Amino acid sequence: MPFPFGLVCNLLQDLEGAHNAGHAKESAKIIWDWFACCLLKIERGTMSCLLSTLLPAKRTDRVFNIQEPRLATIVANAMHLSEARKQELRWRYHTPGSTMDLAESVEHALLETPNPTFDPEFEVTVEEIDMVLHRIASNCRFSSAEVRMNRGVVNAGDALRDIYIRLPARDAKWFTRLILKDFQPVVLEPNIVYRSFNPLLPKIVLVRESLPDALIALENLLDQLIITPWTAANLLDHVGPIAGVKVGRQVWLKGRNIKHCIKMGSGNMSVEQKMDGEYCQVHIDLSKSRAVRIFSKSGKDSTEDREGLHQAIRDSLGLGKLSCSIQKSCILEGELLVYNDKKRKIMDFHHIRKHVTRSGTFLHTEKDSPHGMEEHLMIVYFDALMIDGASLLGRKQSERFERLRSLVHVREGYSHLVEREIIDFARPQTAAAQLRDVFSRCIISRGEGLVIKPDEPYFDLEWPRARPYSSCCIKLKKEYLGNFGDVGDFAAVAAYYDAAKAKAFKTPVKWTHFFIACPEDKGQFRDLTRAQFVVVNVVELNEANQHVLMQCTPETIPYSPLTSQNLRIEYGVCYGKKPHVIFKTPLVFDIRCFSFDKQGNTGFWSPRFPQVTKIHFDRSWADTMTFDQLQTLAHEAKSAPEYEDSQEMRDWVEALENADPGSPLAVRHVSESQQTRTTEVTISTPRSTLEPSQSSSTPIAGARGPLFSSQTPQRHGGPVSSVTSIEYNTARKRPREEHGGSFRNNPSRRSEAPSPSPSAARWQLVELTGNEAAPEIRRVTGTSAFEFPKPFRPLGTGSTTSVSKSLPPLGRITSTPISLPQDPKYTARCDKRQLCETCGESCRFFGCLVILAPQVTQKTDITSFLQRHGVEEIVRGTDRDEVVLAVKSSLSSPANSSFVSTQRQKGGSKKRKFCLVDASQQGETKELLSAIGDLNLRTRSGKRGWISCYDWRVVDYVKGGGNKNKSGEAEKQGYDPWRKWHVGLA
Repeated sequence: MPFPFGLVCNLLQDLEGAHNAGHAKESAKIIWDWFACCLLKIERGTMSCLLSTLLPAKRTDRVFNIQEPRLATIVANAMHLSEARKQELRWRYHTPGSTMDLAESVEHALLETPNPTFDPEFEVTVEEIDMVLHRIASNCRFSSAEVRMNRGVVNAGDALRDIYIRLPARDAKWFTRLILKDFQPVVLEPNIVYRSFNPLLPKIVLVRESLPDALIALENLLDQLIITPWTAANLLDHVGPIAGVKVGRQVWLKGRNIKHCIKMGSGNMSVEQKMDGEYCQVHIDLSKSRAVRIFSKSGKDSTEDREGLHQAIRDSLGLGKLSCSIQKSCILEGELLVYNDKKRKIMDFHHIRKHVTRSGTFLHTEKDSPHGMEEHLMIVYFDALMIDGASLLGRKQSERFERLRSLVHVREGYSHLVEREIIDFARPQTAAAQLRDVFSRCIISRGEGLVIKPDEPYFDLEWPRARPYSSCCIKLKKEYLGNFGDVGDFAAVAAYYDAAKAKAFKTPVKWTHFFIACPEDKGQFRDLTRAQFVVVNVVELNEANQHVLMQCTPETIPYSPLTSQNLRIEYGVCYGKKPHVIFKTPLVFDIRCFSFDKQGNTGFWSPRFPQVTKIHFDRSWADTMTFDQLQTLAHEAKSAPEYEDSQEMRDWVEALENADPGSPLAVRHVSESQQTRTTEVTISTPRSTLEPSQSSSTPIAGARGPLFSSQTPQRHGGPVSSVTSIEYNTARKRPREEHGGSFRNNPSRRSEAPSPSPSAARWQLVELTGNEAAPEIRRVTGTSAFEFPKPFRPLGTGSTTSVSKSLPPLGRITSTPISLPQDPKYTARCDKRQLCETCGESCRFFGCLVILAPQVTQKTDITSFLQRHGVEEIVRGTDRDEVVLAVKSSLSSPANSSFVSTQRQKGGSKKRKFCLVDASQQGETKELLSAIGDLNLRTRSGKRGWISCYDWRVVDYVKGGGNKNKSGEAEKQGYDPWRKWHVGLA
């Protein structure tokens, strides 16, 4: 018995009503109840048609090539609308803020002039709709080869008209959304639909992602249900992968920091280099004339489009040769990349479109330079899912990789195995240190990131799972950590409204997409009327877009060639979509992204996957990043250094440590003042003490890597733990220079930005953070806990042609001097006996606990100097063991149990702890710091505690009056001895 399409519309309408009423969580129950009522009406021949109707996006093999403009014309002709009503139909869903999409406009038109009523025998069925859509897709060249095999002569307009004229208004609305493959605002979770249909179907779809093939396998299992009670344990033994049917992908998680990755992992984990290419699932079937078949990540058959990769696959597997280890078939996973023989390197992602077609056509390559003979496609294999009919989905990852290694013949530039390291996550402390080292090497080599895979089966079909994240892969990119992906401020110059996207918002919105741009030369054209902007990308705002409308109502003018003369919009930025309005005064968006890319038909670098994190109302377009700055920043981010920089490596290791939650150097959120442009940032340090712990020791030396190079002692800076407040100017927010990953200063960008007028009005800062779960590391200008040391180099020396970069997401160092907070209330409480007689309140040694290395203890002048500066306690010893014992005894004493000095206890400040060492004695210093680290110092809250270590020569600076800021001129040139003589943390 055919299944009526009206029953499907009943389900979709109930889900939309629950969504509009704010009861979206009831969707699963609504779907379950609907299947319980209709399951008996579903015949075996109807199952594929029904699921294809409920989940049209899963049928990636069928492409209709019908978008809103064409569909609106088809509907208008089917309903015999007059020209006036055709214009009204388009006007309803084109008008920004109308809250109606094309489907609702069709419903409204049919409510005004309903279709005639037909007998039930002419009722539209799911089978009829599926057949019509399949015939339309068979005539589209973007559909799969199997669908195009049944190509027939069909006119899409006539076929759809026969259905539209028999549908009531409500059903026509959902049929329109079905053609567009988007049921917004209704979102049908595939697993819920599968499970409601049959509990085994979600597991079968993982093995065979094609819906028709999965349903055939389900029917075979149902026929044997009486004989065999199918469970997840034995399902893979009977429903295995077959060549020609794509296997589903594993669950992928995002690692927010190193600790998060360690928490999600278990046992031995394979840490692999993430390749920036296109996913390939390679199917080999030697029984067919065309043995190679390739599927993309979306499930589309891209065998013909990736023809340039076929020979590399054949050679790597030895197909047709005696060395071939494949007897029948296999399924492998890999990444498609472009390799340059002349440069002997893997090229950037945008080079792929010059080698891979889309349904036989090269798309968006008009502005790309033609590739040379030295460029060709290559593949990097990373997993094996089936070999000669034997499923490997139930095998551990290590076993699958060994089987893969036995199949692949490595050839430079054509076929490779992914680079990987094995890390034991069962030892969290050691694993964290190893993972930081691997991740740091990946960052400084400009790699995309890491992929962390458990040594477990490909799928975990048990329920409940053996552990929370079993068989789940973890993606780790530096952009996932805090604000490391921040780029800078961009000008939002125009916007347009997409009715379908607007349905995803809970409240009406005026615009859904914003054109972000960079001024070409804001120094030459300070006047907005003369400024020229280059549109570099289009961004969407999340639900917080309603705050934008609440805070401001920007003036707009309609878009036209005349009003957009100062905008350069390349076709590849939005692929022909034009803005609806142009902002008279551009908005300022704070953008973060995942690296940079050259989009098709643009010819320039632009942010890749940009996201809006904040909207600034206290800044103008003149404060945004220029187009030249963006291109320079992108070029630096994509250019790997010729030689590995050990200093940069250590700095990244330290940055990853600081990015973990609970780090003693985590920076608190910036508290924005509503009446001044000066912002104070405080370093988040718990008001508890460091106490020696009796638990297992922490491998500090291993976690931080080597403290010194093998040639010269390192005199590099680090986090200045004594700085508790930093003031910086927010009037000129410079673009962040983080994507390159380099930690050197850029002398050309050290100039201090001009201060704004004191009378300038300040608007409220609206935050649009898309990732609330990620720990936020605020950017500050000046010395902060997350700003890394740069070796002192006077201006004008060294190379001036190289462009340097800084660690994300921090701004560059300005000439703002570092100072301790000047609290009037605190100053009033202090008398002369509570201040350093030499340096006053700016003394960094006053009231501190100082640990002296054995080599420094012999210098009597240092001891007397510290006593004169009011050091509360000096811990010393004649050898390393004696010093460590003294440190442990001192920190365990009742006097230091709170670790707050008696002079500052009322003020609530934590006592600072210094360790003075002789950096020239590398071995002894490293042993001392490692021994102090083995004490496993902990705060009362259980968090890891740290002691800042400096070379004893910093005392010479203080002797010269450095604490009195007499070297202010030197500091303006980038000189900070406290950073220069900083050795590390213990």
